Amino acid sequence: KLADIRVFGEVSSDAVLMGQDDWMFYKLKNENEDSLADYQGTNRYPEEKLECFARLLEQADHHLASRDIKLILYIVPNKEQVYSEYMPSSIKVVNEESKADRLFEYLRDHTDADVYYPLEEFKRAKDDWCQIYRKYDTHWNDMGAFMASQMVIQDIDGEPFGPESYRSYDIENRGTFSGDLATMLNLQKYYDDDPFLKVSGYREDVSFEMDYQNEHETITHYSSDAEGKAERILICRDSFGVHMAEYFARNYPDVTLMDYRTEDCGAAALEIQPDAVVIEVAERYTDYMFGLLERLGTIGSGDGILKEETAD
Repeated sequence: KLADIRVFGEVSSDAVLMGQDDWMFYKLKNENEDSLADYQGTNRYPEEKLECFARLLEQADHHLASRDIKLILYIVPNKEQVYSEYMPSSIKVVNEESKADRLFEYLRDHTDADVYYPLEEFKRAKDDWCQIYRKYDTHWNDMGAFMASQMVIQDIDGEPFGPESYRSYDIENRGTFSGDLATMLNLQKYYDDDPFLKVSGYREDVSFEMDYQNEHETITHYSSDAEGKAERILICRDSFGVHMAEYFARNYPDVTLMDYRTEDCGAAALEIQPDAVVIEVAERYTDYMFGLLERLGTIGSGDGILKEETAD
């Protein structure tokens, strides 16, 4: 495989696409994800699915608001969109407006919900701030997670977000690492020079700990001595959200993260009664939102979960 990459610039893999300057991208296609179709703009939702998405989001937003719970939907741009300059020239964009572009515009125009798809902000940040996605991995790095966390935290706290929200901190280079895409190729020993960047000096006076994690690592809980404008936060997340945990724990004393692909986030919202529910969803996983939003829009309707039973 390494010889093919070095000589031909190609790799034989169902999941990994070799881009320019050794950047790797995710190309696995199944019923719930298709990153290349996202990039090419060939899988945009039809009008009826956009209407359904907006209806479910509005219902969930209003239902949670009736319980004094704020809802934020944060769509994380695919790496292919943010670092498109490294995509292979053989992969052509068919429609400039992607599925996520169209979805975000529709939700912004047809709902009052808090929705983010910060593609343009991310592109500016990677051009004039620092690297925000991993070179050999499907995910953002710690800097991308920090930037996203600051957007959401300042929204929860009712504070304006701007470049100073994340650029005012020093950046440490703590070495290098590889990534999941290189590991899929079994070439992590050869592709291991991606810089490990970390924010320095961010709320370091706050102590926090992960005091619970289930066997499959799909549910985690963090406690801290933070004194924030909110107390309890529930983050319904995929694998991108894992790296947001530290920043939320440094701002709020009670933070729960649950993988929406395997866990019942609706039941958790009813049980925990958080101040805010944050949905972090990768662009390639937006199909999961139809079920999740429907669930959040109906919590308390026959769930049978009593707060008193879980108070301990």
